[in-house]
Amino acid sequence: MARRIIHMIEQGAAVHPEQHLRIERYLMNHLIKAPSLNTVESAHYAVAEIHLRRGDHQKCLQRLQQVLREAGERQDNAVWLTHLNIANISRIHLGDVQQAIREYALVKGPLAGYAQGELLRTFEEMGQVAEAVAILQKRCEAATDKGAKLSLLKQIADLYARNNDEEKAIAAYDRIAGEFTSAEVEKMKKAAAQYVLDQADEVIRLRNAHRFEEAERVMHQVRRRETLLRSQGRTDELQAFREAMPQAMEKIEEWERRHRPEPPANGE
Repeated sequence: MARRIIHMIEQGAAVHPEQHLRIERYLMNHLIKAPSLNTVESAHYAVAEIHLRRGDHQKCLQRLQQVLREAGERQDNAVWLTHLNIANISRIHLGDVQQAIREYALVKGPLAGYAQGELLRTFEEMGQVAEAVAILQKRCEAATDKGAKLSLLKQIADLYARNNDEEKAIAAYDRIAGEFTSAEVEKMKKAAAQYVLDQADEVIRLRNAHRFEEAERVMHQVRRRETLLRSQGRTDELQAFREAMPQAMEKIEEWERRHRPEPPANGE
């Protein structure tokens, strides 16, 4: 269950309402844990989770804050994970929305998409749509990837539409049409699909050279790329990526069939 929760959280912006409800139920009695925690940090987390199950949320929070104190100036997945847990405890159990907002903003790495989504959701639930838009707009201005920028612009437009600010929603949707063309989107989709096929060729090249660990790392990078597209809500590219996957996997499976050891002859 914990592994599935981590997988859903890493989907970030793509977490749909049913998944979000499952995550929220899980967080009532559990912390989010990951292999990035070292043995001492895991011990702190175990104690913090006991306090959480007992309903002593302040002690749970204090133990998580101890993890951050001991981490010092480190910036890594364990630290970002702890900021995320502190944010969730503050929001769900202590009702301290301001602390939750501060902590969500500190989360980076593979959990950043989920944390950003929770931050935006918190602002929206408080009726602070302008604050949510400001965060998205800041990210949009900093985006160097066209696909990421397109997704952020759509999130701004959808946010206005959900909150019945129709004039601003129209302006935001028109901004998308003004800054991007359908041809550009199709080019992004083609690039996403080609990436998958090229990586399949790279896996085969590395396997032919007996560099199997490197080939496995390439496959891991492909999975991470899918997670990134999903977490950023880049639906056009994600669709093209997924549509190319069967062809890519067929290439790899064909290589495996050709290199499968021959069964021993009868009597040998």
